Amino acid sequence: MKDYYMIPPHKAYVYKLGKTVKDLTKAEMLAYRRKGEQYSRLKRQGRPVDHLLESVGADILPLHKAYLYSLDVYSTAGLTKEEHDVYIALEYKNRNINTMLNWFMLACKRTQEVGTFEEVIGCSVEELKVHIESKWLDGMTWLNWGKGAGEDVWHIDHITAIKAGGRNHYTNLQPLWAGENIRKSRCSEYIASL
Repeated sequence: MKDYYMIPPHKAYVYKLGKTVKDLTKAEMLAYRRKGEQYSRLKRQGRPVDHLLESVGADILPLHKAYLYSLDVYSTAGLTKEEHDVYIALEYKNRNINTMLNWFMLACKRTQEVGTFEEVIGCSVEELKVHIESKWLDGMTWLNWGKGAGEDVWHIDHITAIKAGGRNHYTNLQPLWAGENIRKSRCSEYIASL
């Protein structure tokens, strides 16, 4: 399965409302048709799917929600054990992807870089995860990646700091324990102030 499950915006719109097309109000039907027409028009122009969905403001459903959509159900209540296991695995994977994409947006703000994830980072989300995992130290997992300065928390660090001209390209990224990353940041701020 891909990193994310993209559903055309008009179909995602209906799913998020928790309705079927025939149950839409007049205003909802208008929004549904507008999203569908714009999507179809851009698709006929041969636009790449990721740019196409961004340009129409597509809702990219979380993996686990898209899985429910593919089963044509709206809750986990009636799932078999196997389907529920798939749902939980996709929910966990989606959490990692969302966290990675949030990190990407913050990193781009700091560097004022513009472009898709692949253009700025130089690889896909999944490839970046593999790159970072290949550099993990003992005790690092995706469960202890994040904000904070605890002993068991790690950050994605820019090897060459942003202030020193470093970019968000994957070759400039490494996992680093939070304490070390904060010390490194303070040290480079001190040196820059001299």
